[in-house]
Amino acid sequence: MINGDIIISFLNYYELGEAKFEPINSGLSSLALLVDQNNKKYVLKIYNKDSNINTEVQFGYYLRNNNIPVAKIIKNSNGQLITEIENLRGVLFEFRFGNPIMRDNLSTSFSENLAEVVAKMHLLMLDNKKIPAKDYCKCNIDPTDGLSNTKIIEKSKEIRYLVKDLIFSDLRRGLIHADLTRQNVLVTEGKNNIDSIIDFGDAHYDYFAWDLAVLITHIYITKTYGIDWPALGNFIKRYKFLFPLTEKEINAIIPFIKIRNINLAIEVSRSVLDGKDNIGELLSIENSVMTKLDLIEQNQDRLKDLLEEKTL
Repeated sequence: MINGDIIISFLNYYELGEAKFEPINSGLSSLALLVDQNNKKYVLKIYNKDSNINTEVQFGYYLRNNNIPVAKIIKNSNGQLITEIENLRGVLFEFRFGNPIMRDNLSTSFSENLAEVVAKMHLLMLDNKKIPAKDYCKCNIDPTDGLSNTKIIEKSKEIRYLVKDLIFSDLRRGLIHADLTRQNVLVTEGKNNIDSIIDFGDAHYDYFAWDLAVLITHIYITKTYGIDWPALGNFIKRYKFLFPLTEKEINAIIPFIKIRNINLAIEVSRSVLDGKDNIGELLSIENSVMTKLDLIEQNQDRLKDLLEEKTL
């Protein structure tokens, strides 16, 4: 637990020692705080030594310098992007006033703008190894050992069998965000454009098709509203115009979507077994993920046609 004195020590490096602050969220490797001084707002993130901070900061800094909408990183009084105190490191970001994407139909303007931002990110990182980061594949199915939910176990086996013939070596790789969800894509007040892409804590070298699969499953597919076909079609058409996908990349996206969802179900099911306090919320997420998996399987032919732009 990071105490108030440590937080103030970090803020002193930015001449914000008198500012008010309150927690926004706390993860396994970082604590985020909203900082307010004279109605000017910032976000201070404090990381432990095992975090992905160097990649997150360098990636965000590089993207902003290339006109991608991400939060500005504020340098400390020593002109550094990262502040170190004992075994902790802190980064101060400008506060972005955009809002997370709501659960309603997405406009053509928004989807095209999102496609432009993501395609440009991928183009910037194609054959670009300037930023140090972990290099691994997130599109492996997690083990189900010890789980009791038979539907998740059987679905995991089914998906594992279906994806066994995917040839990953044919897919292009680069540094990706890896968590482009409705919470990490902030929209402008009119909901037509991207205000900011936030939270690069999961960034690593992986397949661009994986980044797309995560985005599609979290932004264009919901348990309540189903698949937003018009918006997803607009996104795919604009993205492919700017960053054309190979046939093998197109063929990988639906399997990757399934892997993302089954891994989420496995993670949540394991948390339930571990006796987490928010059991009701976890079970609701588990149900939502499995419902989305059913929805994807029921519509996978239509999804494939859309990815190939046969129905646009």
